[in-house]
Amino acid sequence: MTKRYFEFAEGSSNKFWEVWRDGTVVNTRYGKIGAGGQTTIKDEGSEPAAEKLWLRLIGEKTKKGYLEKGGTTAAPAPKVAPAPKAAASGAKPVKGKTVVVTGTFARPRKELEKLLSAAGNTIGGSVTAKTDLLLVGADAGSKLAQAQKLGVAIMTEAEFDALGDAPEDTTPSAKAKPAQWQVYADQLQARGDPRGEVLAIQLAIEAKPNDATLREAERKAIKPLLTGALVDLVSRFDAIKARLEANPKVQMLAYFTHEPATEREIARVEQALGIPLHPSILTFFRQTNGLQLYADDTQREDYEDMGIKRPGPKFDKKARDAMYRFSENFHLSYGIDIPTLSEVFLTDHDGRLYFDHQDDENQTEFGRKSFPELALSKSLRIVDQHNGYYPIAFALIDQPANPRVTMGDDHGAGWDGGKVCDFETFISTVIKNDAATQKVNRWFGRN
Repeated sequence: MTKRYFEFAEGSSNKFWEVWRDGTVVNTRYGKIGAGGQTTIKDEGSEPAAEKLWLRLIGEKTKKGYLEKGGTTAAPAPKVAPAPKAAASGAKPVKGKTVVVTGTFARPRKELEKLLSAAGNTIGGSVTAKTDLLLVGADAGSKLAQAQKLGVAIMTEAEFDALGDAPEDTTPSAKAKPAQWQVYADQLQARGDPRGEVLAIQLAIEAKPNDATLREAERKAIKPLLTGALVDLVSRFDAIKARLEANPKVQMLAYFTHEPATEREIARVEQALGIPLHPSILTFFRQTNGLQLYADDTQREDYEDMGIKRPGPKFDKKARDAMYRFSENFHLSYGIDIPTLSEVFLTDHDGRLYFDHQDDENQTEFGRKSFPELALSKSLRIVDQHNGYYPIAFALIDQPANPRVTMGDDHGAGWDGGKVCDFETFISTVIKNDAATQKVNRWFGRN
């Protein structure tokens, strides 16, 4: 079988990729041009299946801009080793995901679940649209069929064990220089991690922030990283704006989506938390690093004309005055104001929430759990700034990788009387209700 050899060059990124097939086995080698690279071996079980995979991989690479440079005769591929019978030690590089484990394995299922949990994953009991990965053994049954139906990623025990030999992430520190991040981007790309391509493009954007071509490439590169119910967040949010603008009884005050949160910012937040963020949160901020919508119902009794006809490219003074006025009187009929990823997770409570009367001698309920009252309040981080006297916040004291959301009462003085949900459910509910303030408040049970 002839090797197919390809190269890709863009900016400071220069990579190679080659592929060849030997019987049922498909081999790839990839890395930075001039380096030895890494090799992957995958046994498809039959020659037709191997041929199909070989052609699909070539198609994917050429679509990404890889150019073929010629081929050579490949040496016979080594045979794939059977799945190890003993558990590999240490945490596996499957992190921050919702994983369902099903079927019969070479070791107890609980052992696999323990390894996954130790790496910051959430273990699910059934396969749903929120499942990120199905770890499948023999006799998988209906869960495998459901995962295939929903398009959930599927991994075998052998593939899971093979990850134990993969190099661990060595994410640069928040103070690292761009050159260190470029090396990290190359490492990720050499391992086939799509974050590497995103990071490389974002580093190029830092030098050319107004380059529309780079911005378009960034959006395209991010798509493989998106998962779950919020993958079409921006288009659904644009649809809200269109419906409100088409309503003659509604005055639009402000509407903004933003550029994606950078992989460097995500790394900084995850380093501060000490754990990877949940995929649903990353899916949101990788599309827009915060978003705002403010609009008012001109038919309500105490409506006041702000004199704003169209939202501009930035928050103008009238739009800001309208928002500040809302925060004092909670009058605006429509709104959501999600700050940046860093503002949400790294800005503390000081000056934003009021709980002078609280202390840790008392316990308070949050999401069917009991926490020291003051410690819970100090763990809160504002998720939606729109709701004035009824702020919506994460409680980092509880499962920080995917902190749950609730609405506080009276500047957040009480957090034990409303609905508690995950971030994906909260954003989906706001979108479903066209960001209508009263509907969201009623859903949380606050009025």
